[in-house]
Amino acid sequence: MPKITEELKKEVNEKLKFIGIHLEKIPEEIKKPDLLEFKPLKTYTDKEHRVYKHIPVSQIQILVTPKNRGASIKEKYDSATYLYSYFFPEKEEVAEKYATLLNMLHLSSIEEIENIEKKQKQFQKKIPFKVKYEDAYLWEIYYDEITNQYFMLVPGDNPGYNELFYLLKMQIAFAQNKKNEPMIYVPINLLNYSDTILTKTEIKDLGNYLWLFTGDWANFYEVYNSKEELSLHIIGETKIYERIKTHYKIVLKDREEGSKFYKKIKALFILQTELSNFYRFQTKINAKSELEFYHHDKKMEYDQLAEFIKNETVNITEQIQNNYQKIENLKEELKKLKETETEKEKQYLLKQKEISTYLQCKKTFLGKVKYFFKSKKTKKMEEVILLEEQPQKEYTNINLQLLENVENEKNRYSIENLVAIYYLLKQQTNMITNMTLDYNALKIKNENMELKLKNAQTYIDEINNHKKSIFEFWKFANKDEKMALEVGNEVEEKREKITKTFQFETDIEELGNKMDKLQRVKLSNEELNSIFLTTDKEILKEINVKRDIEKLLQNLKQEREQKEEEYDIEVYDIFGMGLVDRTKTKKLADKKHREIERDKFRILNLSRNTSEEELKSALERFSQYLKESFNKIKAPSDIPIYFITSEEMKFNQYLVGDLDEENVLKSLTEKKGKLYKVTIKESLPILFFTNIVYYDNRNNTLPVGMNVSTKAMIDGTKLEFVLKEKGKFKTNAYSENTDITDKLEVKEIEYYEYEAKEN
Repeated sequence: MPKITEELKKEVNEKLKFIGIHLEKIPEEIKKPDLLEFKPLKTYTDKEHRVYKHIPVSQIQILVTPKNRGASIKEKYDSATYLYSYFFPEKEEVAEKYATLLNMLHLSSIEEIENIEKKQKQFQKKIPFKVKYEDAYLWEIYYDEITNQYFMLVPGDNPGYNELFYLLKMQIAFAQNKKNEPMIYVPINLLNYSDTILTKTEIKDLGNYLWLFTGDWANFYEVYNSKEELSLHIIGETKIYERIKTHYKIVLKDREEGSKFYKKIKALFILQTELSNFYRFQTKINAKSELEFYHHDKKMEYDQLAEFIKNETVNITEQIQNNYQKIENLKEELKKLKETETEKEKQYLLKQKEISTYLQCKKTFLGKVKYFFKSKKTKKMEEVILLEEQPQKEYTNINLQLLENVENEKNRYSIENLVAIYYLLKQQTNMITNMTLDYNALKIKNENMELKLKNAQTYIDEINNHKKSIFEFWKFANKDEKMALEVGNEVEEKREKITKTFQFETDIEELGNKMDKLQRVKLSNEELNSIFLTTDKEILKEINVKRDIEKLLQNLKQEREQKEEEYDIEVYDIFGMGLVDRTKTKKLADKKHREIERDKFRILNLSRNTSEEELKSALERFSQYLKESFNKIKAPSDIPIYFITSEEMKFNQYLVGDLDEENVLKSLTEKKGKLYKVTIKESLPILFFTNIVYYDNRNNTLPVGMNVSTKAMIDGTKLEFVLKEKGKFKTNAYSENTDITDKLEVKEIEYYEYEAKEN
């Protein structure tokens, strides 16, 4: 509690005058407030704000409690007293309260009260995009259902009391003129959803449904405008391209709108969860930041949902019927292949037996003689070989009764039936896959058997060719020849090399440390200086295009002159950039170091007398160093780099991009832009803007990593760029966002994904 001094009294009187309070003439509305009969429910928490309202200031009673903000609502309410009891300095029994009032006035600010007034006037015209606003929690306003009154509880540990005195100022102003009663836009504590537009259960379910598509928990607010008209506002974020997000807002104005939206999201949720292999709905926003859902670039609307389900059902039914015939054809093909396999096995066993008989007989003298005369009498073996029957693989027909039931139903085009026939399609697809695999396996088996038969027949023909005389046969049989019967096709397995792709969120620290250490070892100081110079866009442009050295020199000299003004001109001339003390401790990534930042003026040796030829010569020298740098540093994995432009991108030059796509979008100032993603394959030349690029590290105290920048550079003249994908999206997440903004600026982005290869 501050000591009451003349200065404090003067400050308090000034603020009382600003608010409009005369202690000797307090308005009757403040002196005699309507009594409350508030009974808080234990099931509610005052930490959650579900409802926002525009409330006439005269309907809000002001109560002050000595309890802290963290106390329960019952403790705060039971110990609270009306604000009017604090305005009587002459009464000894309330002197402590008056002292509390003085302290509250001391902690308030006329400027802050005026800012609140300004914001509240704007809130009457536009509800904030996110409904809630900064410091909204300071308005501890509750609703008393019994007396149909609102009241504001002011706790004893408030950091300030500007909201309290703003409300009091508005109440006094209205009490004096009774015209154009002002309203305030505030959250109402302990007030639950009204179940008017959506029920509490539906809101809970809808939050779960939206999370599936957006990956973010949405906030639901019931908002009453100045005319007491209710709307339900759903606010959240959704990913729209890689790590890029956008805010979205859905406003439902009545039960019909709420029911349609709820049913649409529920239907999409069921389709994506039950049939995730077939349906993946994409989220986008439109120019009004409203959330939209797409399936294969087709916008999903509630009124078109029935037609969508009908078309999907018809298409899937046709696929099932076509698959049924496909299955029958595969069965027939498998049957033929199996018969061929059986016949070939019989032939092969006959030949195998003939060869094995020969091999057995050739072991002894009598066996050779016996085989020669026996086989000569019977030119061909006619033995019948009975093959052991192998169990046939059965393919049970898919039960199409379900499909017939769906087609016969009066209301057959429903999500339930669509899910059912998709499961039928899935069974068919699995069966076709298995049958196709079996077909291919049998085909290869028969081809192998054909080769084995051919090899066996060659062996038999070779034996028969030597049976012209006993002596020739004897000589042949004594040879130790080995002929292979088991011959098959060799399938060469192609294996693609698996390369790691850089993921910014998880890999940036490791990459930064690795590449910073490498560049400190591999690159010379001159080469590092050449990379640093490209951080200046004008210098980079001159290195790439070489078109206006005069303008560049002029701009650099002007920039240098502005920098000189920061120092004593004579001291600057003597020490130049060495003016910085190398013993001074700095911080980078929360680590201390004593290194000096690189300076483009020092690197270029730029002075007031530098000529165009001197600057041109310096840039040519550093361009050569830049080329040499690219020969030393390679990408450790597949690295995606992002660029943003308002026009078509030119690749045949040095390109500086960012590893963080969000940083790139933040730099876009126009409403439209082109986002380029270029994936640099592993081992291709690339330079990283690590810490060593920005500091000289003469004291060897520089932290390792990419803490200054997440940028990287490639030489487009040495690479070939192959377009892989392109598309469009909208986002508002990288626009200026304030409390009073009811619409966020939506940026339209065209994206192009390229893969870079070596020329």
